Amino acid sequence: MGGSAAVSIASGIVKAMTNDMRPDQVVLIVAPPHLIEKWKRELASIAPKAVIERLDRHEAVKSFLQRAETLPANVPKIGLIKRDLTKLGCAWEPSVAWRTEAVALWRHGTPVPHGYLPNHRIRRERVPKCPHCGNTVMQEKKGVSAPASQSWLEGGKRSCAVCNTPLWGESRDRGSQPKPGEKYATKNPRYRLDEYIKRMFPDRVYLLIWDEVHEAQHSDTGNGESFARMAGMAKKVLAMTGTPFNGRASSIFNLEYALNPRVRERYNWGGGKRLARKQRGTRAFQEVISESANQRGRAESRWVSEMGVREQVVEERPSYDRDTGAYTGTSTYERPYEEAPGISPLLVAEVLDHAIFFSLGDLGKALPHYEEIALPVELDPDVYAEYDRTRQRLKDYLIQRRWEGDTTFRGAYLQWSMGWVNAPFRPYEVIHNLKHPITGAKEPYTVASIPSYGEDRIFAKEQALIDLVRDELAADRPCVIYFRQTATRDIQPRLEKLLREHIPLARTFILSNTVDAERREAVIEREIAKGTNVVLCNPELVKTGLDLIHFPTLIFFEIVFNLSTMMQAAARSYRLNQTHAHCKVVYLFAEGTMEQTAVQLMSRKQRAAKLLTGDIGLTGLDALTEGEGGFEEALLEAIGRDETLLDPTELFKAEAKVGEIDQEDAAYWNVEEVTLAAEAMVADKPDALIAAALEMGATISPIKSVEQRMADGALRPVEAITAYLETVHIFTDETLWTQRRGELLALLDGGTADGIAAWLTEQHVVFPGFEREVAGKLVALASAQPDSTPALHIVTPTRATAAPKRERKQVREPLVFPRHETVPDEAFTQQMALF
Repeated sequence: MGGSAAVSIASGIVKAMTNDMRPDQVVLIVAPPHLIEKWKRELASIAPKAVIERLDRHEAVKSFLQRAETLPANVPKIGLIKRDLTKLGCAWEPSVAWRTEAVALWRHGTPVPHGYLPNHRIRRERVPKCPHCGNTVMQEKKGVSAPASQSWLEGGKRSCAVCNTPLWGESRDRGSQPKPGEKYATKNPRYRLDEYIKRMFPDRVYLLIWDEVHEAQHSDTGNGESFARMAGMAKKVLAMTGTPFNGRASSIFNLEYALNPRVRERYNWGGGKRLARKQRGTRAFQEVISESANQRGRAESRWVSEMGVREQVVEERPSYDRDTGAYTGTSTYERPYEEAPGISPLLVAEVLDHAIFFSLGDLGKALPHYEEIALPVELDPDVYAEYDRTRQRLKDYLIQRRWEGDTTFRGAYLQWSMGWVNAPFRPYEVIHNLKHPITGAKEPYTVASIPSYGEDRIFAKEQALIDLVRDELAADRPCVIYFRQTATRDIQPRLEKLLREHIPLARTFILSNTVDAERREAVIEREIAKGTNVVLCNPELVKTGLDLIHFPTLIFFEIVFNLSTMMQAAARSYRLNQTHAHCKVVYLFAEGTMEQTAVQLMSRKQRAAKLLTGDIGLTGLDALTEGEGGFEEALLEAIGRDETLLDPTELFKAEAKVGEIDQEDAAYWNVEEVTLAAEAMVADKPDALIAAALEMGATISPIKSVEQRMADGALRPVEAITAYLETVHIFTDETLWTQRRGELLALLDGGTADGIAAWLTEQHVVFPGFEREVAGKLVALASAQPDSTPALHIVTPTRATAAPKRERKQVREPLVFPRHETVPDEAFTQQMALF
């Protein structure tokens, strides 16, 4: 979704909710810093009568909310807040009373220990005391309790073990502390914005709009915490993003926890401690009876087990491993369950009632053709030979360290394999920081040293980039080139020099990270006015908000590790106001290297990430195919596997085309036309055994079909009902589904459609909104008269050779989504209503 489309949708919602707001209530929009001016500009053009103010300080928030009380009720009052302001607050520090106490090192009258003098017996120590109950704050270390140290108190927000009083408090920053000689500070401390609004202006925020909410999907980050707090303060919340899901169910847990009350009820983990009831007449302190504040990991694990995919790796260690059995020579090690890519249909049912999936194609406007191309590059023979030799050397060292229980070298291996192939012009040292077994100090160890292959030489991948940019500029198509190595190993200056020297039409510009986020749009527009047609930058700088419509060709010279960033950066030129007829994204990768593995992983896992939005079968860049912990983790797991790589050029296709998906996924997610007929479910063909028996003179008699009866004696077509339920239920646990199916069949004995629909809703058997339709169909099938045709067909004796095996006719044909055919009125149609 483009930025202008998002602003239009938000402004429409604000207008629709104006009549529901009180005259003093306002709308707050939180966006990245570099998008604030864009939001203000777009909102002013769409709603010129609205009061729109930018709020950069707490004083501005105060004046805006006070002014909103004096404005008419029919005037929308919109405040724009940059996202960084919401996560800023006071620091905290330990809050204890330090006392100096005398401690005896040995008993009086006993011999003086060796190494001590008699006057060393009494030692004074600083001991922390609880400011509420006065007891000594104890710290347990290696099973021994001792007075807490300053570093332990600063390591986390502690509480007293006796009275449960918090032993920390908010502190002033350096700028708000009293100056020497002053009793009071002249500046207020930095206060958290949500806490300030909640205390000073309660119930004044009616609608909170949070742009690019995917950057708040982790609750242990500043963005995630601020989003959860601000969402709890507003009455209505609109979260907007183009990439809500990265292929794993845990990526959407924090967003659902803040937006969905059902998730907070079932997976509750927040809140403070619950204390026991105070006994009247006693002076004892209350005890903690429950504490869920530190249970986020458990709640997220339960969410993943129900809404996502988990897998466990069972490792058979060989005889040369140090942890193998003494007698068997092998050992089995079961790793803990870890999250794998994929989602459960229950996740779609959970988010369906409060999510709208919208894309530019839904507007019905004329959009440019979008294409993603994976362009392989064959490395120079000497460069690839050096890469192959070094890779084998590093893999041997990696295996050696793995035998010793050390896996810290995988990161260095990944950085080398993804970076050196793009910069062979400079020397490279692969260093592993080894940890000393006794002191624990890290000592650098050089595993491999690669010399420079010449700075005056143009390498194969650089030449491929030069040829590609030359062809694009000749076709009047300006380009943006993305790089990952832009810091200490910056390769942008070298590529800029090569492009200027070998392409006369190139007018290059490097967008560095020194340019403030709020100034990047103006800087790019100024460079375009100067005639710049090639921009070199890191995709992190332009991943959100910036519309690069002047550059229809985007080139990834290097693959970045954050795939959400890659997907956002790849869509910078695909906008409604794009004047070029063709938008192209090119991924350059070196054949036979880790870059090819990275491109392959990305293109193979996109299906799991797009199931949530309904874009099934379409290609894109969202996440990887395999691995448990993200893009880097999957690449690390791919290290050392000598498997045949697919050609990534076959995996990337045009966005307008529908890719091939297997029949199982189509039956799960696409629009399905189900025509139920119990008598046509199975087609029996001549059996080879029966044919042989007839040839030998056997006599076969038809067996009447055995059917179950209801309580009143009428026949019940159980097979038809079971077959129909298999097409509509969303259970993933086969055992649980068998239990629920038995309960439903028992409920059909005399049950009404309303009762069955209520049961389907309570047990979450089908997608929300289809309960009454499914219940009506079940009642109709239960009341239908069964066919009395024998189930076994008479086989005529023939001299035919081998008879074909029994096959099952396909009752329904999965249709590709979206479906353009006309649906018959009598056919039952089931679809997932994703917008």
